[in-house]
Amino acid sequence: MSDTILKIIPTDPFYTCNENIQRDVFSFLSKLYLQQQIKLLSTDYVEFVDQGQNFENVSCHLCEQLMDIEYWQNLMDHAFKTEFRHLNFTTACCNSKASLNDLNYNWPAGFARFLINITNAKTDLGVNEISELKALLKCDVRIIWAKY
Repeated sequence: MSDTILKIIPTDPFYTCNENIQRDVFSFLSKLYLQQQIKLLSTDYVEFVDQGQNFENVSCHLCEQLMDIEYWQNLMDHAFKTEFRHLNFTTACCNSKASLNDLNYNWPAGFARFLINITNAKTDLGVNEISELKALLKCDVRIIWAKY
């Protein structure tokens, strides 16, 4: 049986928050997802937050050209060696400065030190819930649906 995980990350990969904020976020999400397991994770370093089996492709957010997967994997390998502290690169498609975090991942993915996982969530967050969550975290967020 596969699991679907609703992952919520800050759009800033280096964002962290204190325990009080985490407690408020957990309390808020617990009211929305009564039967689901909710985990808030903080790490000392940036991690790639993937979409699992939902991965389809990656494209440049500037010119929208699809990226060669091997090229993207090489960029990821290089960034991994720095524990994803350095996400910037120059695109091969339009020769522009970009960040791995800003690319268009189909389905969404990203990079983060702080992550919220909701296992087998049945519904997405609505506009009002996302606004409330952003206010609690004091940052913008990215929603990632992963299937494993």
